[in-house]
Parts: sequence; structure tokens; C-alpha cells
Amino acid sequence: MNDFRKALLAVWLIVAGAGSIAVAAPLLTDASVLYTVFPMCEARARNSSCSACGMTTAFVAISEGRWTDARRANAGAIPLYAGFSVNFAAALVYTIRKLKSGGKACKS
Repeated sequence: MNDFRKALLAVWLIVAGAGSIAVAAPLLTDASVLYTVFPMCEARARNSSCSACGMTTAFVAISEGRWTDARRANAGAIPLYAGFSVNFAAALVYTIRKLKSGGKACKS
């Protein structure tokens, strides 16, 4: 495997891991803790908004099955949540298959 493909694989696995944390955190942690860790967006504090405004609220709502509230908080959250979930599942399957075949997940 050439260096570019190795780097791309490493980045993909890192992004999948980070996305899985974003999906799992609202399932495993109380919402009040998440709101403390991720404070109000600077844009929202200035009475404006950005593309990520409401994302924490939306991910918490999704984890609680409140899809309408999630859409209201940030319309892009549902596809992003789904993308993170599918990407993590694909990375997990890749890693398990690679480890079962006797190879490392990311050969050096």
C-alpha cells in the first residue's frame, strides 16, 4: 500500500472514531454534561447562527428519539448523525475483517 493510501486510511479511521464519539456521547452521557462541555456557539451568543448551531441539541434529541426536535434544532443533524453512524460501522467492519485476516488495520 502506498503512502497516500495509508494516510487516507488513517484519516478515515480517525474521522470514523471522532464521529462515533459524537454519536455515542448523547447516548452515554447526561445532556447537561454535554451542554457544559460544548457551550453556546459564539455566533448564537451574538444573536447570529452558523451551520453547527444547535448540533449538540439535535444530537441529544436524536439519541432520545425526538426527531422533530432534532430537525428544529439543526436540519443537517439527522443526515450528519446517520453519516457518522454508517461511517463508523463501515470502519468497524473493515477493522474487524482486517484483524481476523491476520493483518493490522493500518499496515505500516
